[in-house]
Amino acid sequence: MDLKRSLQPCRTVLAIFFVFTIVFVLAKPVFMAYNATESIALSDYCDVLLHGLPLDFSTAGYLSAPILLFSLLRVWIPLGNRVQINVTSAYFVVVAFLLSCILLVDCVLYGFWGFKI
Repeated sequence: MDLKRSLQPCRTVLAIFFVFTIVFVLAKPVFMAYNATESIALSDYCDVLLHGLPLDFSTAGYLSAPILLFSLLRVWIPLGNRVQINVTSAYFVVVAFLLSCILLVDCVLYGFWGFKI
């Protein structure tokens, strides 16, 4: 097995990690814009993004961990590419649905409750 092929799962997991991080980073300005009662300065957006970045990284890590574990499992249990595609696709459908619901409900309910979920 050559080095390039053996590093492919690592690159895939890192790409997934960064996609999740970008989703969480982009959700913050959307939340702020939706719930803004007054004009918000650009510095406020930057402060929110910087202060929330560690939590975004940790949540992205938790959501990327099952893909990493599945990739490690494939080292000992040879599964076909079709199985990998089906498992990861099902995982992403579930995660995308849950994230969409959570982020949407968080934006809407904040106006009623006064705090984030």
